[in-house]
Amino acid sequence: MIATLGSSDARAIGPSGKLRIGRLRYRGDWDPYPGAGHELATEVQLRTSVDVSVEEVPLAPDHPRMAHLPFAILAGRGDFSWSPAERTALRRWIDVGGFLWVD
Repeated sequence: MIATLGSSDARAIGPSGKLRIGRLRYRGDWDPYPGAGHELATEVQLRTSVDVSVEEVPLAPDHPRMAHLPFAILAGRGDFSWSPAERTALRRWIDVGGFLWVD
């Protein structure tokens, strides 16, 4: 078997080939800066060679789609809480390589 570089079948990030950024939701003020994820994605796309989807994906940490997102943002003000299932899911996501940006 011979592998070729540059194959159109190579998909490092998923079927669309674009990095999608998740925004973690929680009980509390999880979105004090509406559009911040969009701004981050736009800056990454402008300043790097990474193809980024500028559409923010707001999800709870235990949502099944989290498994398809390699990068997520946690931002907010004040106290917040997650259920034990949400905490376990977030830990598992980080353990398998998820990157969490906390602001």
